[in-house]
Amino acid sequence: MALEFLNVMRQASLVILILTVSGCSPQRQAPLLQQGSKALSSELDSAKPEAEDEQGDTEGALPPAKLPPKVSIAELKASVKKEVKFVPSDAIKDPSFSFPQIAISLGNAEYVKILRCNASYTIETLTGESLKSLSGRPSAMEDLKYAWSSAIADLHNCQIIADYASSPAYTDLSTPNGSFYYIINPCVSGKRSPTKKDACSYAMELTEPFDYQNALKEELRRKTIELSRAQGTLEAHIQEVKNIASEIRLAIEYCENYFAMREAKKAWKSGLIMAGLLAGAGAIGFAVGGPNMAVMAGQMVMMMGSQMLIEKLNLAPQQDTCLTGEKNFVGKTNPFKNKRTLDRALAAARELDEKFGVVELFDRLEQLSKDDHDPQTASAGDGLISQAITKLSQIMQEMQQLDSRTVKLDS
Repeated sequence: MALEFLNVMRQASLVILILTVSGCSPQRQAPLLQQGSKALSSELDSAKPEAEDEQGDTEGALPPAKLPPKVSIAELKASVKKEVKFVPSDAIKDPSFSFPQIAISLGNAEYVKILRCNASYTIETLTGESLKSLSGRPSAMEDLKYAWSSAIADLHNCQIIADYASSPAYTDLSTPNGSFYYIINPCVSGKRSPTKKDACSYAMELTEPFDYQNALKEELRRKTIELSRAQGTLEAHIQEVKNIASEIRLAIEYCENYFAMREAKKAWKSGLIMAGLLAGAGAIGFAVGGPNMAVMAGQMVMMMGSQMLIEKLNLAPQQDTCLTGEKNFVGKTNPFKNKRTLDRALAAARELDEKFGVVELFDRLEQLSKDDHDPQTASAGDGLISQAITKLSQIMQEMQQLDSRTVKLDS
């Protein structure tokens, strides 16, 4: 509004000036107009910043921010509370898990770097003095820098857990099981550093040692071991199935060959007996009644006597039980009326089982690979492989539930 008012005033002043000089000659009017215009412009321009300042004040403009003061690196100080607390973390949904937390006072530093070391590790300066033994006594920055660098380089004993910590409290979620202490190093950014680069004073502060058992990591470790064992059991069962498949193929082949050779020997012996009976009875019949009597006597004695002798000498043919085995042979329809004959057949089947164990291999294969799809009997009827898969799935679900307690910090 002030600027618009000034513009109107400028135009009105020019009009008055023109009217004033209108009575003069043309030669006199031009210099007067030019001189008057310049004077008005200079006066109005000098009043313009005041109007703009007034406008700016009405709009609430803030003064420019002041740059932070520079600080001497050697004078950077920060402190840490000696006692380490154990508190739940917002990053973990389960409040039963607690983690080490240190309280930090930044002092004139902008942030601190945090180092975690084993309680058995002694941090020493360039002169060989323990940092704890200095007890606040002044020490050269080079000595302190050497101590910090040596600790960082000792990866077996120390680990940087924070390169930039500026909050009053820092919670260490990565602490493993053991005894440790923390070291803070005050630092400043390039905006406040005389060198215009981030710098640290190495005026380190230490906490007291503490003992810690990371329950979250311990549970994860235990679940990982269980998962590894379950996976190993599953792989062992699968490998056993492969081995049994090869053993069954060889066992069936050997059993069939053995059975064929055994029955062939029995048939050959039975043939000799029948031939002997035929020849003996035929000779007697020939002596008594001639050729016709010899044929009739030989056939009758061979048919009647051979069966008795073959049965007596256990030369009767047996059923092939390489695949069925003794127990399955008994369960089938019993074609034998003579108990002794049945006993011999079972003995023959038992012999094949003991020599080759095909049925036993099939039983073990079923024990491994059985898969009961009935939800009511699945837990009791599943084979070892299905049980191992179920166990593996349960452990993975438990690990997922454990992982779900952790808030993803990057999401």
